Amino acid sequence: MEDRYSAADNLRGQQKLAFFGIFDGHGGAKAAKFVANNLEKNVLDEVILTEEDSIEEAVKHGYVKTDSAFLKTVVVLRCC
Repeated sequence: MEDRYSAADNLRGQQKLAFFGIFDGHGGAKAAKFVANNLEKNVLDEVILTEEDSIEEAVKHGYVKTDSAFLKTVVVLRCC
């Protein structure tokens, strides 16, 4: 099974701040593991840098940052 998960509460000392995720392994076990290990930090970093009314955009930026970082770890094989 290639799925992974992440669950954390009381983040950065705030009782009401939590992060829960289930990551589908369709991109492979390496992708699911990378996201489980990095998405929480990237989203939280973006949320802290933004204003309250822009939380949705901050979450999107955290996802994009995680995706970009993972793609940099993938070796692209070229044929012929």
